[in-house]
Amino acid sequence: MPSLPRTLQTFGLATLLTACGAKTGLEDRFPSAPLGDAGLTDTQPTDPDVIIQTPPSPVMCGSTAREHCVVQAVSTYTATVPSTATSDTSAPFYSSVCALMADGHVKIRGHRINGTAITTVPELHDIVYADGNNESLLAFVGRDGSVWVWGHNEAPLGPNIPLHPRTGMTGIHGDAADRPSRIDGLMNIVQIVAGRYHLLALDKGGNVYAWGENTSGQLGNGTRLESDNPTRIEGLPPIQILRAGWTESVALDRQGRVWTWGQGLPTTPEQCMSASVTNDRPILNPEIPGSVRDVHTMGGDYFALNSAGQLYAWGCNQSGWIGDGNRTAHLSPIQIFSGARITFFNAYYTSALALSSSHQVFEWGDMESSRTTGQTRPTLVPDLPDNIVSLDAGYINHRVAITRDGIVYVWGDAASFGEGRPPTRVEF
Repeated sequence: MPSLPRTLQTFGLATLLTACGAKTGLEDRFPSAPLGDAGLTDTQPTDPDVIIQTPPSPVMCGSTAREHCVVQAVSTYTATVPSTATSDTSAPFYSSVCALMADGHVKIRGHRINGTAITTVPELHDIVYADGNNESLLAFVGRDGSVWVWGHNEAPLGPNIPLHPRTGMTGIHGDAADRPSRIDGLMNIVQIVAGRYHLLALDKGGNVYAWGENTSGQLGNGTRLESDNPTRIEGLPPIQILRAGWTESVALDRQGRVWTWGQGLPTTPEQCMSASVTNDRPILNPEIPGSVRDVHTMGGDYFALNSAGQLYAWGCNQSGWIGDGNRTAHLSPIQIFSGARITFFNAYYTSALALSSSHQVFEWGDMESSRTTGQTRPTLVPDLPDNIVSLDAGYINHRVAITRDGIVYVWGDAASFGEGRPPTRVEF
C-alpha cells in the first residue's frame, strides 16, 4: 500500500477560502496532515513526497461577501492598470493597494488626480497567492500552480517580458506586455515573492527557483549574473517559506532553520562599517530559539518569529531597523518585543509592522515621510480596530492592515486614501 505524502502543516489559503465558502481546488492538491519528523538533512535531495502548502492567511471573511473580502493585500508605490482592466478610467495610480479577493480575483485601488477607483484585473483570476516589492512589481500564483508577474522591471523577469524601467506597471506601454504575464516553465508553485528586481518561487516539493537581478547574489546561483530563466537553487533543503528583500533573500526550511543569500550577514561588526557583505550562495544562519514559523528581511537585517510569539532580529542594524532602540550591530539573534507576544509580523525595505496578541499594531523603521521617520523602537499605531489579523509594511510611505473579516485599513503619509491621516477604512 503506498504511503501518504508527508505534508507541511499550514493553514493554507485553500482552507481560508473554503471557510469563506469558496471551492478552490487546492483542497485536493494540498491535503492537510500533521507535521511529522521526516529526518531530512541539508544534504539530502528534496523528497518528492513532501508537500508544502500555500502560506497561511488568518482572514476568515465572516459576513463579508467573498467578492469584497480581501485575503491578502500588497501596498504598491506606483501602478498603472492594464489597458484591458475593468475601470472607469485609464489614468495611472500612484500609491495603491493590490488586493487578492476570497473569490480569487485581483483588484487594485489607488490614488488618482481626480480621486480613487477600484479596478478588477481580468487576466488575474483563480489566484491563490499574491506578493509584491511594495514599489511597482507584483507577482501571483494561480490555483493551477502557475506564476504571473506584472510591473516595472530593470532586470529581466522572463524571456518574453520587456524591460520597463521606473515607469509603473507594464500596462502604460500599450505593447505586448500591457497585461500580467505568465512565466513559462514553472509548475506546482505555492508561493512567489518579489524583491527589488528579483523573484523567488517555491514549489510544493520545497524547491526554490530564482530569476531577475543578481547584483548582490540574491539569485543564490554562485554568480552575479542576472537571469530571465527561473533556475532551481542548489544546496537548499526543502523550504516551507520564502521572503525577498531589496537585494536579499531569506528562506525557512522545514526543520525551522533560516537560510539567507544576497545582501548578506557579516561575520564581524567591522564588516558593517565597510562595503556591503554579500553571499551568492545560501548560508545557514544562527539558530533561533524556539520553533520558527516565519521569517522576514528589511534592509539587510533579518527577523524570525517563533511559535511562542517571540520575535528575534539580527544584522548590522545601521539604521536602527532591528527595533531595539539603538544602531548597534547584532550578529546573533536578539529578542525584541520581549514584553509582548507577537502573532503576525511583516517587514520590507525600511519598514516593519508587528501585531501583538492584545490586538495592537506597532510600527518602526526609517519610513522617510512617515511620522515614524528614524524610529528605532516599535511605536503603537492608533485608531485601528481590535480584529486586525494581517499587515503589509509597504514601501516607504504607506501601510496596510486587514481585519479578520477581510476589511482593509491604510495609513501613512502619501497614502492613496488620505495623506497623513490616521488609519482609514477602504472598500473593495
